[in-house]
Amino acid sequence: MSTSFSIIIPTYNASKFISDCLDSIVSQNLSSSDIEVILVDDFSADNTCSIVQRYYDIIPNLKLVELSTNTGPGIARNEGLKVATNQWVIFLDSDDELKDNGIRTLQQFINNQKSPSLDVVGFDWAESQKSEKNLKSSQRIGRRDNVYFSHQHKLIEAYLSHRMDGSVIFTAMKRSLLVESNMKFDSGLHEDVDFIFNVYFNASDIRYFDHIIYLKRNHRTSIINTISEAHVEGYLRAWNTILNILKNAKLTSAVKDRYLAAYHYGTIGVIATRIREIARQRSSATNIHPLFSALWLFSQEKRKSKEFVETLKNCKTLYGNLCRLFFDKMDEKSLSETEKVETICTQISQLDGKSWSCTDLQHSVFMRSNEVRTCCKRFFVDGEMRGDVKLFDVTDGSEKSLGSREILEAKRELHQKINAGISNPCEGCSFLEFKKWDTLNKLDIHYLSLEYHSVCNLKCTYCSDEYYGGEKQKYDIEGSIEKFIEDEALQNCALVVWGGGEPVLGKGFEKITGMLAEKIPNVQQRVLSNSVKHSPAIDILLIENRGQLITSIDAGTTETFENIRGRDYLHRVCSNLKDYSEVNNKKITIKYIFTENNDSENEVRSFVTLMKSYSLQNCVFQISGDFKKEHVSIESATSMVLMFGLLKQLGCSAIYFDELLWHRLGDIFALNSPDYVNRLHNLTGFEFIATAKKYPRVIVWGAGQQAKYLVSKSHFFEQAEIAYFVDATPNKIGSVYFDKEVKCPSVLKESDLPIVIAAVQGYALIVEQFNKLGIDQNRLVNELII
Repeated sequence: MSTSFSIIIPTYNASKFISDCLDSIVSQNLSSSDIEVILVDDFSADNTCSIVQRYYDIIPNLKLVELSTNTGPGIARNEGLKVATNQWVIFLDSDDELKDNGIRTLQQFINNQKSPSLDVVGFDWAESQKSEKNLKSSQRIGRRDNVYFSHQHKLIEAYLSHRMDGSVIFTAMKRSLLVESNMKFDSGLHEDVDFIFNVYFNASDIRYFDHIIYLKRNHRTSIINTISEAHVEGYLRAWNTILNILKNAKLTSAVKDRYLAAYHYGTIGVIATRIREIARQRSSATNIHPLFSALWLFSQEKRKSKEFVETLKNCKTLYGNLCRLFFDKMDEKSLSETEKVETICTQISQLDGKSWSCTDLQHSVFMRSNEVRTCCKRFFVDGEMRGDVKLFDVTDGSEKSLGSREILEAKRELHQKINAGISNPCEGCSFLEFKKWDTLNKLDIHYLSLEYHSVCNLKCTYCSDEYYGGEKQKYDIEGSIEKFIEDEALQNCALVVWGGGEPVLGKGFEKITGMLAEKIPNVQQRVLSNSVKHSPAIDILLIENRGQLITSIDAGTTETFENIRGRDYLHRVCSNLKDYSEVNNKKITIKYIFTENNDSENEVRSFVTLMKSYSLQNCVFQISGDFKKEHVSIESATSMVLMFGLLKQLGCSAIYFDELLWHRLGDIFALNSPDYVNRLHNLTGFEFIATAKKYPRVIVWGAGQQAKYLVSKSHFFEQAEIAYFVDATPNKIGSVYFDKEVKCPSVLKESDLPIVIAAVQGYALIVEQFNKLGIDQNRLVNELII
């Protein structure tokens, strides 16, 4: 027997929308035995009913129930349930629509489940193209709570923690569940919040259908864009009803305690979101104070609970901060009603739209052989190395292509955990920033790392088998890239980084580099190759000035190279680097990772001599440290500084310490005393460390993490003044960074101040832009800043 549906539509003065709503039902292409439409008119004063009557001949099983008084959407839905006869119930708002054939696909999904106990099916939604534009709430697109449908207990805890959507319109419910449990909507507003919880709580089997069924129209008169005392009181009533359901439920003490703990946490979210929505109305203090007062009275009752007070005390999220701010100001007896409202609203406006995130979570994707990550940063917490944050594993399936949606959903879930205070792998990371970020509504990759295999022809001591273990990708990498391009996920991509494994040994390297160059014209491709094997594809990228090669050498002698990198290929690598540099030396970065047994003065001097013998001094040089080590020793730090000086003496103009190194240097360069500086200068025979005496006022090119490290950790910037920052990133121009304006790089031509480049992997690109602007080379601060 095929699954049948009762579509219940409460309506009130909906003449503007009801035709679109009913037309969408016609587009489901279901037989009359599979669908009935019950429209309950809540005493409309317009011609809604006459419009509905025109559909009697178009929709065979259309029933119109006209109420004699206006009762609200909850009571109207109850009246619809009374006359419903089909197996499943879906509630549809009269200003919304169903996606074409959406119910048919849902019907097929339910039929295929073969589960007699299936009671609830959640589904996805999208914003209707008929929505009004420029509404703040229109940023909310699609379900973000689908991950909780995998287990009922998980779903209940998530709902109680205020992490789930509280609407009934995105869920199909078996009618027998509603009838047998005698479920009814309450009167008033937000009546669906406690109703849908009751549905989830009493269901035997809950599943999720990952397809868009519902189209939500966003407009100014919608409930999600309106707030009043009735809205506030309705939501608070619903939340108290949920508590009563829990208290009366027959649960084990352990389960009940867990649910109540989640409820207390969710109460923080309920209060905080009401505070935020009220403050966003930007109404007068006279209008806002009654709303705040109703919320404060509700809060006072909750604050009698020791468990709630303790939960709030330990809640370090944005919601926790909002609640504490609200309580502090509303409790303050010395403030007038107007002062309370104005103070709360002002401080909330400063927090509104802000969240904890990072550039990688927002815009980076790292494709590994068996997983997808959102970053490659490493950091230490209590001596434990963390980072390389995984979004999800990829099961073995070489034919499978990974799409934008599953990556976006994983990023959303991680972002939610970070900001909800749920345990997550980003805890303790210094790269997280609390500010206004773009909403995660679309996968927008600015940085794509392709490290989809671990096939390598070297075996470095500081590396691990995840990079040289010989594992091949467990999905279709070419198909995945093609999907990203089709989904326009790469349209803003500025950089693709090739890692691994040795990238030139990977399947599809030449084809994918060509495809990216063709389809994403502005993208730069950075290849992290050991240069043991010469690659014609890299030659093409260098010739066309659309790629960059980074190679770690980590030694100055063949013996050390073999000890660290596993094979005696030092001179082969240097020979290939020379060939590449003759094509485009400004796009070649030679990296030296300081680790055990390669940080002696002799090894450093041998490395510099080697670079000279292969005529590589016009390349870019990156000085780094072993990522597995939390700290850098004084001896190693001294050798790093010495290498900078010797390379500078050789005539190298582009040398930098990377962010990995700056992150671990700590207070090592607190040795920036005259004796220490003189010692380093004596080792090289010339001065190469920048001083504020020579550069009292500078411009900093770069407003990212490297600039943050330089400005906040270097002794140079304790004395040198920053005139302003420049950065080519459009959304940074015009912003304020370290209390200084961020300007477009073109303004550099209007000044003669010295310029400090604050970048790591982008160092070579900035030097290229610097040269294109025709700026005097003598303005570039090439000395070491410590």
